[in-house]
Amino acid sequence: LTSSQDGMSLFTASGDGAIKKWNVAEGKLLGRFDDAHTYHVSAIAISSDGMTVASGDQDGALGLWNGDDVGTYLRAISGAMSYAQGANISALALSPEGQTLISGDGDGVIKMWSTADGELIRSMETAQENTVRPLAFSPDCTKLVSGDKGGINTWNAADGELLHFLRRAHESDVNSLAFSPNGNFLVSSCEEGIIKVWCCVSNNELLKIDGAQWNPLNSPTFSPNGFL
Repeated sequence: LTSSQDGMSLFTASGDGAIKKWNVAEGKLLGRFDDAHTYHVSAIAISSDGMTVASGDQDGALGLWNGDDVGTYLRAISGAMSYAQGANISALALSPEGQTLISGDGDGVIKMWSTADGELIRSMETAQENTVRPLAFSPDCTKLVSGDKGGINTWNAADGELLHFLRRAHESDVNSLAFSPNGNFLVSSCEEGIIKVWCCVSNNELLKIDGAQWNPLNSPTFSPNGFL
């Protein structure tokens, strides 16, 4: 599931291939994308303005949807099946301005796509070739981060160069990654409930919170004013 930036709408995906949009305040179903996918929807993401929804399934298919006009299909991502047949789309993220989609799969491959025409921009491979779990763009779209089996990768969004790799950022699978509004800090969480805050300049760990009582903690994030 994923929510709009204003917290007013929630999008959920299910095993029958459907995507649903909900009003958070009322718990009311606003609409649904029926038959969005043939296979189980394994990842979903929404743009900052809530206008674009991206979805991926367990067979490597990717699609873009109009998040405002519920049920309107925008386009398939051309070449998405360059993923091996049956490849599981494990993570998705849309850039803040909605022009770029990144996807990750079970073999540690990250792909960057143009949402304007659905074409592949580039492919990147993680250092450990583990399942790509969370993905996130920096607010200025210059960097993107990916998490896997305990590691965090930082990439140059312009050319796909790996800038930094934290091999043992966590002792278990990384669940979530989120930048602060100014892009100076990154918060991560793992399956064991540990939350960490990192400096995006030095890549040093600044804060560690043992949230084991919330295990697993899926999505800590920063508020618009920069509070965790």
